[in-house]
Amino acid sequence: MRMKSFSCRMECCLVKAKHYFRLAAINLSRRKISVLFNLLFLVSMLVLVILTFSLSAGLSKFVNMTMLSVSTRTLAVDYNPNQFDADSVLATLETLPNVVATVPPGSSRTGGQIPTLEDQAQGYNGRITFIGANEHTHPPVISGSGLGGSSNTGVIPSKFIPTSVPAEATGGYIDGETLLGETITVEYYEHDYSDMENISRGQKHTYSFQVIGVYDSDNLLDHENIIYISYEDVGQITLASLGNHDQYLPSDTNSVQVVADSNENLMALQSEIRAVGFNARPIAFTNTSFAVTIVGIGAGLSLLAAIVAFINIIAASVNAVKERTSEIGMLKAIGYQDGNVALIMLVETVLLGVAAFCMSVGTAAPVLRYLSNHWADSQTLSVLLAQVSGNGLLFASLAAIGVPIVGYLFALDKALKIPPSSALREQ
Repeated sequence: MRMKSFSCRMECCLVKAKHYFRLAAINLSRRKISVLFNLLFLVSMLVLVILTFSLSAGLSKFVNMTMLSVSTRTLAVDYNPNQFDADSVLATLETLPNVVATVPPGSSRTGGQIPTLEDQAQGYNGRITFIGANEHTHPPVISGSGLGGSSNTGVIPSKFIPTSVPAEATGGYIDGETLLGETITVEYYEHDYSDMENISRGQKHTYSFQVIGVYDSDNLLDHENIIYISYEDVGQITLASLGNHDQYLPSDTNSVQVVADSNENLMALQSEIRAVGFNARPIAFTNTSFAVTIVGIGAGLSLLAAIVAFINIIAASVNAVKERTSEIGMLKAIGYQDGNVALIMLVETVLLGVAAFCMSVGTAAPVLRYLSNHWADSQTLSVLLAQVSGNGLLFASLAAIGVPIVGYLFALDKALKIPPSSALREQ
């Protein structure tokens, strides 16, 4: 008997729910123009919210990756070789505070080929880049140990791709940790720069180093084929590739590099270098404020759209109640209580919010997919791969219901004050 009673109550509730939804749908269909305008403003706001949340995550990651690069805290120091030599300039720079490394000419970057990794079937061409470093200037090591000043040792990326082609094109990568303790031999060639219009390749040289550490390449930009070795080794490779003719290094205004201990101290170090008589300039232009600007613009537009949506929905909801005075009065006259009227209006509000949320996701997702596909081929921009943010969806879903609810509350107050006799007066 109890089961039958429960079943009857459930059936009754379902019938009532269908009835309320049908009335809500009919009422919304009568106000098509007003509802479309409400949806337009609400969807615009929600799309901006989803895009702002979704892109801000990628932009934050991009900023963090950029600031981890040693180039963002490196200054080039120019000097006149007729007045100074590199050794005296380096000696002066080493005495300054906040300095963790000084880099002689030709000791910052070079390259070579790893013959044993030339495997066209896998997409590897063996090309790698050496960057000079010490324990303070290479990325944090996640396995093994860092450079301690020893020659012929190196720190390699965790996802090692010895090629200039992105990982997506190679179909894979070499796990850097599997090479710990291994000795890798790199080939490079001597070049004759005596005739700058006809530079010729000469004798082949080799350089061997032992892999002593691995850094996390996922958190850095363009590091899949970058290996960190000592500044001295980079300088020797550079000089050998020039046929030991150091006159082919820049000679009109020579330049050395100096690395600060942090990005925050870079400008202070630049001032200190200028105070001792040298010109210093950043080697990398790192304007990360654009990321904050984009997020700020998105947040501002979202707020503006929210304000417009609030005003429009409140005005439309109140106006709808005025237009439906006779209808609401009639519902009360035939026995509908205030709670019933409130429930019908609430269902209308929820339907509006759900429709707006679905439309906003359907609009934002293709935009993010397009950006993701557009950026995927770039090693630098691939970190900005756009994905629908979970936080963005949560916030958008709350806003999709919350904004119409505000309009509902304003309209409900007026609707509940309408007496049953309004139906007769309107007639």
